[in-house]
Amino acid sequence: MNDKQIKAFIRSKEVGRKAVSDGLYIRVQTAGIASWEIRYSVNGKRRFMTLEGGQYPHMSLADARAAAAIARQSIIKGSDPLAERAKLSEEKIHTVDDLFDDWFVDAKKQLKHSEIPLRIYTKEVKPYIGRLQIKDVTPLDIRNIIQKVAHSNRPCIANDTLLHCKKLFAHACKLGLKDGNPASHFKPADAGGAEKSRERALSVKELEFFFDVARKNISSFGRDNYLAAALLVSLGIRKGELFKLTWREVNLNLKIWKLPQPRTKSSVAISIPLPDTVVSWFEELKIRGCGSE
Repeated sequence: MNDKQIKAFIRSKEVGRKAVSDGLYIRVQTAGIASWEIRYSVNGKRRFMTLEGGQYPHMSLADARAAAAIARQSIIKGSDPLAERAKLSEEKIHTVDDLFDDWFVDAKKQLKHSEIPLRIYTKEVKPYIGRLQIKDVTPLDIRNIIQKVAHSNRPCIANDTLLHCKKLFAHACKLGLKDGNPASHFKPADAGGAEKSRERALSVKELEFFFDVARKNISSFGRDNYLAAALLVSLGIRKGELFKLTWREVNLNLKIWKLPQPRTKSSVAISIPLPDTVVSWFEELKIRGCGSE
């Protein structure tokens, strides 16, 4: 069929498909609207596939013939265009953001503190490569990310960022989405360096100075923050342990806080005695909490 014949077929409002040339068809399903299709055979079965962007006249006869020729070359080499298209439509992991979402589904079930990789990815990684195609991420991108964190004077976070980048792109390699891990050759020396235990501790004078300044600026510092700082110092607990504390863990009559096993770093339950002053702070917090857990 030539262009004139195709237009006549569409004007006729006939519904169906007509052969144009060498496996290329024009098909009308709704009167007046036509699409290009190709016909091919795989394993002895005849199949029809609509060409992408293949509505006539948006795709011209010449363009449709060219697209059909490219598809035929792929078929000759053993490809099934419909199967490939179905595979692409099902595959939803294209960008680094997609990759993280897929990895995090299982990670948050396995990790005790899944909020850590989520926070690191959201703050340190996502702004720079989140929208990149997975295949386009290079070792240079990873180096730029970890150096930005390291130069912000957060060496431990830089090391954690590198660790989670390695895990993330190992997941991409496992799924066959990337041939190599762009973070694999980097070491802590390239990020925050070797981590050392802190030896520095606040002296009594420094603590007195801090709380004195906090009290004098309570309108801006806030009473809640003041009590949180006081509890951290008085009980020697970790920040995360305090911020996830619920009232069912505390018995103010017995003056004890039973920190459950799932929330301790050592995975061992701890009973923390509460001095009278601390009990009074908890009583104040209960009032300030307005019934919150």
